[in-house]
Amino acid sequence: MSYITIDPSLIESQELFPLPLVAMEHFWLWDDTPLYPKRFRIVIELTGTVNVPRLQRSIAIAAARNPLLISTIQSNTNCQQWIIPSAPRIGWLWNVGPWQESPFPDEWDLATESGLRMWGSQNGGVAEFTCETHHACSDALGIRQFLRDIFVAYDQWTREPECQPKLPTIAYERLKERGFFSRPNPTENSRSTTIWEKIVGAYHFHILGPTSIAAPHADAKNFPRNGRHHYFRHTFDRAATNLIEEIHSESAQKIFAVQHAENSSAPENSPPVHTLSTLNDSAIARLIQMLAAWNEQHGSKSPNQRIRIMIPTDLRTLRDSRSPASNRLGFGFVVAKKQDCREYSRLLVSVQSQTKAIRKLRLGLDFVEIFGLFSKQPKIAAWLIGRPRCLATAILTNMGDSFGRFRKLFDVVDGRFKVGDVFVESFAGFPPLRPKTLLGIGMSRSAGRLTIGVIVDGETFTFEQAEQLKQQWIQCWLDSIQPC
Repeated sequence: MSYITIDPSLIESQELFPLPLVAMEHFWLWDDTPLYPKRFRIVIELTGTVNVPRLQRSIAIAAARNPLLISTIQSNTNCQQWIIPSAPRIGWLWNVGPWQESPFPDEWDLATESGLRMWGSQNGGVAEFTCETHHACSDALGIRQFLRDIFVAYDQWTREPECQPKLPTIAYERLKERGFFSRPNPTENSRSTTIWEKIVGAYHFHILGPTSIAAPHADAKNFPRNGRHHYFRHTFDRAATNLIEEIHSESAQKIFAVQHAENSSAPENSPPVHTLSTLNDSAIARLIQMLAAWNEQHGSKSPNQRIRIMIPTDLRTLRDSRSPASNRLGFGFVVAKKQDCREYSRLLVSVQSQTKAIRKLRLGLDFVEIFGLFSKQPKIAAWLIGRPRCLATAILTNMGDSFGRFRKLFDVVDGRFKVGDVFVESFAGFPPLRPKTLLGIGMSRSAGRLTIGVIVDGETFTFEQAEQLKQQWIQCWLDSIQPC
């Protein structure tokens, strides 16, 4: 295995360490299994020829600014804590083959290795650059900030090879508060959840569990299981991306205008107040519809099916805008019964209502708070996590515009970010899977194009079946923009 070694003099946050692990970092460690490793992968497609030595220097300086990515875990009788090794290093390989297959060993022990691995390859005028992190170290938005630092350093060293890059200020002290989260301030229309509502909610979540995705080969005895998941990536061109955004925005306006007319007691001539759904809402609704149809096609005909989509929710506030990479995620869940999937417009309204509540009430924090209580009893928490339960039918994470927040840091040419002598073409994310949660989807936008990353459980689906599932998902979007 090859490495990039980090110069300790570049690490400005050493005095903060050791840092005890917080509850959700324990969750990601306890939930990590050989068949379902908790790794988040991001793949970036670049055009141009990458200067590899310059890229390595840029990775080293960016990693020093995001210390959890170069830390290891030290265990003692009282607690586990992050420490910075005397010679920190991260896994690194170049020109090793396709991005779909990690060139590193399957085992990933954070006691001996940092939680960051990177690899890439150049093929003619196109390069693919892959970043994979253990989820205990960082979430997708943290990695996006780390990648920003890499690209800013690379860009500045391209312009001025002898100068030290000028990078955005980092608030290292926020690492001490990465396990603390805040609820929204109460308003006149808000209220606390009653005990009965919590009981009912827990019953629906744990007892009325979701339906898993039907596996076409379920009866096959000779299915080859190698523990490797299947990765796919699809980028829509700009014309298709624009159509997707325009059509879904227009359909949302029509749907909610009709809903307003049906339910509102406002005067007849008053204009409707649109509660626009986002592209994310449309993606959730179409994913629910697609999975219900897939299960129907593959023999799962129970009328009591419940499709539940897990939505990773960012729990950062403005105070976290300059934090180093870490994991600040919670989980929200959107649920639909099989009969709710027949009419897209009504399904979209339901999805929009649920995602609005997740955002407004920070419902993604519920999971974090509940697990925080359980984590005080490690044996019980580890037992609960280790049970082979289906928490969600699928996962969908939306990273938005890949570098939209950092637009002022780079030149933009023909809608593409210019980083030194290369251009960013696409940006795809792949969330980790869990037992019985067999599909993960990442959405992102770059260079005016929508990219969808798809990860499918390799223990359950053959490559051909996984490709069929992926293609059915892509076809949902293509059908939605076809003229009637």
